[in-house]
Amino acid sequence: MICVTLLCFIWMVKDRLCEFTLKEQNNELRAVLAYEAGK
Repeated sequence: MICVTLLCFIWMVKDRLCEFTLKEQNNELRAVLAYEAGK
């Protein structure tokens, strides 16, 4: 379920640089998305 949520989140913000951090108890999930549009 987290994977689906994360993929949806990345799809929504795919047009800009993004860093997403999810912290839960002793676990930390960090996703950094670097997207550069073709020129």
